[in-house]
Amino acid sequence: MVAEMVPRSADVGYLVTKVVAVDVDSGQNAWLSYKLQKATDRALFEVGLQNGEIRTIRQVTDKDAVKQRLTVVVEDNGQPSRSATVIVNVAVADSFPEVLSEFSDFPHE
Repeated sequence: MVAEMVPRSADVGYLVTKVVAVDVDSGQNAWLSYKLQKATDRALFEVGLQNGEIRTIRQVTDKDAVKQRLTVVVEDNGQPSRSATVIVNVAVADSFPEVLSEFSDFPHE
């Protein structure tokens, strides 16, 4: 589980974080793809299919929830395909003190 902060002033394309995975296979079997499996607001974030970058896909607004939860799945190209999942908790706020109480409420798995 990862926690990140995004300022309310973030514009389209803002880099929130990057999910990094490694496959011990080589060749085509080691090719990885990243997918956003779940999100508090699917209209706010996207994950780069090949690079794992989590970016905003629209401008952040005051109406966006402070707590955002993203579930990212990484799959290899093997047969059978194998995968791993990571949960990224994102706080939409302009300062750390503003979100301190929000982070204490994030569920831990």
